[in-house]
Amino acid sequence: MNEMQEYQIVVQKVVQEIRNNLENKITMDELAGLAHYSPYHFNRIFKGVMGIPPKRFLGALRIEKSKDLLEKTSKSITDICLDVGYSSLTTFSNLFTKEVGLSPLKYKKGNRLIKKDHTIEADKIIGRLTGSIIIPNNFNGKIFMGVFPTSIPQGKPRHCIILKNGPFFNINLDAKGKFYLLAVAIPDNNSECSDLRGKQKKYVASYGPFTTSDGPVNEYIDLTFHLQNPTDPPILTGL
Repeated sequence: MNEMQEYQIVVQKVVQEIRNNLENKITMDELAGLAHYSPYHFNRIFKGVMGIPPKRFLGALRIEKSKDLLEKTSKSITDICLDVGYSSLTTFSNLFTKEVGLSPLKYKKGNRLIKKDHTIEADKIIGRLTGSIIIPNNFNGKIFMGVFPTSIPQGKPRHCIILKNGPFFNINLDAKGKFYLLAVAIPDNNSECSDLRGKQKKYVASYGPFTTSDGPVNEYIDLTFHLQNPTDPPILTGL
């Protein structure tokens, strides 16, 4: 076992502990203690494995959990706020709105930021991402693909497309900077559903970071999907 594999095992253990204790106040010192590293080294190791700092990942998991509770339970927004570890409803509501793109109340009522056949296209094309979608042959459902400025799919994507099954994609780009292509595939439960909600397990895929600051991007990608696991970035955007 090499050093990176050891780090991955440590981080997986910490992530599971975070998921099991979202309602509690968890300090970075406590997480570092679980990993048996100093806070400085733990932060560096976690970011190296996950791509984001542990504090950012913890916040993202709390918002992801609150989305699930808002959609699947009859709990009040205040109760859900407390269930995911926030003591201030205002702080929770503001953060949820920023990360998801909708307020908790709108999300609970069934509104969604990204709906079926929704596309955010480029105004002035300076590059494009094209490629093939590699996903289990028996998959039947919708595939959301978005271009985001961070490694976590949150808020409104810079560009996005929604496909039915695949197998190819083309996304035009119109801005300079560093971006990530993040995708989630959700099997159909009901062919009449009007958004991307689904009760079955999600498949996810990512590519990046890539940059357009040094010239146009014209890349062909084989985008391979896998079943979402606990260490994948939480899906925060309002699907």
